[in-house]
Amino acid sequence: MLEMLRPSKPELSRMMGAVTEHSQLLAYLNRIGVVKGDECRACGEDSESLEHYFCHCPAFSQIQSRYFGIDILLARRTYVASAEGN
Repeated sequence: MLEMLRPSKPELSRMMGAVTEHSQLLAYLNRIGVVKGDECRACGEDSESLEHYFCHCPAFSQIQSRYFGIDILLARRTYVASAEGN
């Protein structure tokens, strides 16, 4: 638990990049002109952004499910279906 309270410099850098949206994700790198194109390298289905990874990316969903026991896409689909009354 204490390790989470004292992240290493690279971990802190990645966290701050996520918070500020200044990261190594292609959506940001494309926006600032470092790369051309922003297609997700994991799934190729959408723009590689933080929102995509956490809310829409099927490849990241498999990783979340494996490591955290959470299938975020299934949970999201269930929530949307219940909100729509299905």
